[in-house]
Amino acid sequence: MARKKKSSGAKAAKPAQQQSVQELIAAHPHAAALGIYTFFTVIFFYDVLFGGKIFISGDQRLPAAIGHVLKSVFANEGIYPQWTPHIFAGMPSFAGLLYMPYTYLPYLPLDLINKIIELPPLLWHIIHYPFAGFGVYLVLRDQKVDFIPALLAGFAFMFTPYLIVMETAGHGSQMMATALLPLVFWAVNRLFDRGGLLYFGLAGLLVGIQFQRAHIQIIYYTWMLLGTWIIWLVVSHVKNKEHAQLLPLLGKVVFLLVAGLSMSAMQLLPIYEYGHYSIRGMPSVLAADAGDTGVGFDYATQWSFPPQEILTFIIPSFYGYGYGFRGFPNYWGEMPFTEHTNYMGILIFALALVALIRVRKPLVRYLGVVIVLALLVSFGKYTPFYRLLYDILPFFNKFRVPVMILVLVQFSFAVLAGFGLHWLVEKIRDHSDKTAAETLIKKLFIAAGAVLALALIATALKDSLFSFMQGIYPADPRLPKEFAFQVNRVRFDTFFADYWLVSLWLAAGIGLTALALKRSLKPATFAVLIFIITLVDLWSVDYDFNKPSPAQLHEEFLKPDGVTEFLKKDQDLFRIFPVERLFNEVRWAAQDIQSIGGYHPAKPRAYQDILDASRIEREYLLKYTDPKTTAERRRADQKLLNFLNVKYVITPHSIPEPALQGRAQGKLAVGGGAIDIIVYENTEVLPRALMIGNYEVIENARDAVLRFVSAGFDPAQSVILKKQPQIQPVPDSTASATIEKYSLQEIRIKTRAQQPQLLVLSDTHYPPAWHVRVDGREQEVLTANHAFRAVALPAGEHEVVFYYHSTAFTTGVWLTIISSLLIFALLFYGYRYGPNGRRI
Repeated sequence: MARKKKSSGAKAAKPAQQQSVQELIAAHPHAAALGIYTFFTVIFFYDVLFGGKIFISGDQRLPAAIGHVLKSVFANEGIYPQWTPHIFAGMPSFAGLLYMPYTYLPYLPLDLINKIIELPPLLWHIIHYPFAGFGVYLVLRDQKVDFIPALLAGFAFMFTPYLIVMETAGHGSQMMATALLPLVFWAVNRLFDRGGLLYFGLAGLLVGIQFQRAHIQIIYYTWMLLGTWIIWLVVSHVKNKEHAQLLPLLGKVVFLLVAGLSMSAMQLLPIYEYGHYSIRGMPSVLAADAGDTGVGFDYATQWSFPPQEILTFIIPSFYGYGYGFRGFPNYWGEMPFTEHTNYMGILIFALALVALIRVRKPLVRYLGVVIVLALLVSFGKYTPFYRLLYDILPFFNKFRVPVMILVLVQFSFAVLAGFGLHWLVEKIRDHSDKTAAETLIKKLFIAAGAVLALALIATALKDSLFSFMQGIYPADPRLPKEFAFQVNRVRFDTFFADYWLVSLWLAAGIGLTALALKRSLKPATFAVLIFIITLVDLWSVDYDFNKPSPAQLHEEFLKPDGVTEFLKKDQDLFRIFPVERLFNEVRWAAQDIQSIGGYHPAKPRAYQDILDASRIEREYLLKYTDPKTTAERRRADQKLLNFLNVKYVITPHSIPEPALQGRAQGKLAVGGGAIDIIVYENTEVLPRALMIGNYEVIENARDAVLRFVSAGFDPAQSVILKKQPQIQPVPDSTASATIEKYSLQEIRIKTRAQQPQLLVLSDTHYPPAWHVRVDGREQEVLTANHAFRAVALPAGEHEVVFYYHSTAFTTGVWLTIISSLLIFALLFYGYRYGPNGRRI
């Protein structure tokens, strides 16, 4: 058979190497967008990915220190760690989000590769940034927005300073959950619009992956975004009398929730269970409002976003960020320890306003509502709106830091900016009214000139403006007058430099729009230039936070110092008490040293009640300098330390306590410097396991705590229980308890007594997971002294085994495995055989 000749009019396909960049992008826009985002991510984080550097912050030290020892246990003993005895006399490590290996699906392939080739330690985090931009890009492409405007919007979101700071400040889980938000929003909308097994699988997978990242607050905000969008769609369907659409929509929502919850059940069930025993879910027995099951309104509204700080949307350093003169914070607003800005790019802000004013699309109107609502929530204590949500919305009262919801504002502004640039490009292409165009061009040039003229006037009046700002900057009584002047000078100079940059970017954007309308620039060239200006604008701010340190500095933190080397010489089972400013220090955990202190945003509630009632966390030293403090009060503190198995007290100050004997001195690196410290040995320390023959039953929890920390109670002789034990103990001076094995999740004790006894363990009790066997038989773990463990024993010799087993964890593992397999089956079947074919 003769071959058919090609038509002479048909164009032969060019080989890939002969295609222009523009043609490649047109042929593969999605791949091109993801590639561009990846390229910029690699450039921005080059030192982290290839330079052997990492970001070091105080918030990274807790999981690093705890994870260091738990990872070793996991690798060497094959025990999946769910408990840590290293802080607060023990707390859940898995449910407390301290160490959760192999629970996040995207990590699994990287973990396998890392076993063969050593990967950069922060690669697991950094890979989320391209997908943050890609999600925004996909949302806009589904809305028929052109390539460059959609690309700009994705870039603006992924390089929003707040998202960058999440990583540099050590909030990796928050960053990753936020980075997944746009992809989740896109996939859910695809499911709503198109249905089909493919999108059921894809949306379910992405929702589940974000849930697996286990940053509950960001997940909650994501579902506030989706929930309001669903309400918007329901109203739209009802308004258009599309009632048949409501039931399928509801079914899809239920499926997504089930998919997300079940795929992350391994994490969420233990987290939910622990919430009832942490400061996030259980009110203090000492609190006046014991009915508040949240964190408390005052605590919840810490880091509320002051409404006046919206000015940082326009000028990044209006309220300052980072550190200035002699390391003093530049930030002078009302949120302590704030080191970042909520700036989003001046052209992004302007383009979003263009979209809100000019673009008539449901998603645009909806995102405008989201911005308003999210801002109201972010204001926290400054408006009554937050209190309303705190009292009404389920689980909302478990969160703090209202300013965190600004991620929804930043997502909305980025998407709106894409709409705004697309609208401008379309107007430039289609502008046919020359008279109107000439009038608009003149106005735009005048506006650009006015922006620059204002900056020049401000420069001429710079000294007067500085004097005005000095009257606004808050006075700090800690600073000498000259020092305060220098601090404020740096603040003002930074602000003024940013004001000039913002003016230049804004004037350039307005001027480019005029030139494009004048036909001096092609629409595509105009869009690319807007992209470049935004890149320079955001990166000039982002690089203030992109200051990684050599990885060796982090490794030094995990290595033993002189203090830990001294402590590790002691082979006994003991705890340390880091006093006052050292109480939150967690470095000891990396050396497998147990402390009664530490830091965690969701501390065990019962243990915190004891710290609050005794005030040893913050006022221990004060009791030795305050003449009003009685000797009985100091003695009560000493008995508490004895019970908590505190053998060493680490303090920067001398302590005139007869039971404490100085054993070592040294330097401790704290806050970028070093302080002198003294290590005292507690000569009255009690063993971890005690045999007690006396007890008191106090059913009221508040009364039990106050009795336990009182001067009249001796935990060496008696124990406080919530109810009568099944066996009545009798004092026995011959009774003994020997700990034969002490591991993370199993404690084996040999006891001997001539009379019935109560075996008391000064490890915190977590009722859902700690169990006990006596001679191989299950017994009841009693709550001792409000926060600890005990078991009633008959006379004789016994083997007592306290062991950790979480039904929530085991159930969650199976739910996660089964649901993940089902989701992948849906995705595969829908991709291979579904009506949508293989095209996404």
